[in-house]
Amino acid sequence: MQHVGWRGELQKLIDRHAGVRMNGNVASFRTRELTAKTLFAVFNTLHLLGYRLQNPANLGARHVDALVKHWYAEGRAVSTMQNELSMLRKFGTWIGKKGFVGRLADYLPDVPAMQLRRTAVASISKSWTENGVNVDAKLAQADALDERFGMMLRIELAFGLRRREILLLKPWKSDHGDTLTIYPNTGSKTGRPRIIALKNDYQRTMLDYVKARMPKGQAMAWRTTRRGMPAGLKYCQKEYSRRMKEIGITAAQSNVTGHGLRAEFAENAAMTDPVRPFIPATLGGTADQLSLEDLHLARSQVSEMLGHSRTAITNSYYGSFARWRSAPGSQTSEARA
Repeated sequence: MQHVGWRGELQKLIDRHAGVRMNGNVASFRTRELTAKTLFAVFNTLHLLGYRLQNPANLGARHVDALVKHWYAEGRAVSTMQNELSMLRKFGTWIGKKGFVGRLADYLPDVPAMQLRRTAVASISKSWTENGVNVDAKLAQADALDERFGMMLRIELAFGLRRREILLLKPWKSDHGDTLTIYPNTGSKTGRPRIIALKNDYQRTMLDYVKARMPKGQAMAWRTTRRGMPAGLKYCQKEYSRRMKEIGITAAQSNVTGHGLRAEFAENAAMTDPVRPFIPATLGGTADQLSLEDLHLARSQVSEMLGHSRTAITNSYYGSFARWRSAPGSQTSEARA
């Protein structure tokens, strides 16, 4: 389909520039695809915020300022915001405005510098419970707002799914009794499937609760918009974020985001493992609570449940024991009830 208006102008800029890296080398197809996806998302967001730029080359400092404040309010990760600012810096060179995009801290002067530091290692818990959010109360609030949204939160809490994975999940199809299957290309970052073992009664209860309210062939995503029109995946992703904001779950409102339920799952999975339970570093756990071999094995199993093949990825959910190692003989904290 041919793009018209600002979309057509943006596509022309992408076609002209995105195939070449900053150093002059040819960019990969994946890089060009990611550039286009990010830039179209940026300008779509600006239009939703009321900045209806008909010519993308008119992008200015005030637009970037509005974007960053919007990203922060909806709880976007620091690394994601920095990546998108980097993309906009590159875009600035395309339109003859090199240097007009500042640092993340320039747009968020009231946010402590430590909170804007890019790191893949969590130093404090990102879970709702550890940040003072009553999960049961929020589930009830979500139910009252929209029953399907309440079901989504239960699945995220019970199985640690990402937003896209929740929306595309077909509970009846994925339930295999003692496991939940995430099928290929149903929302995972890698596109690969994974099998999550049901290790506690809560998972079974939540899955049965959702299935009792879902037609057998349906995915979790909303079927229609608030206006009664057919709902696509993009709409559902935005609706999920809107609903989170309505129940007070954003970084600005409660210091947590929807992704915090995934962190909650990771912490709970670590502490309730029937074979090798351990306390995450963000909750006070230390490296000496298990043998090095058992700790690595336990962390790798949690990582696989989250859909990651590398154990180090779990550092972003519950910290690194290398940074939290205590003196020999120290006691670990009690697991939360």
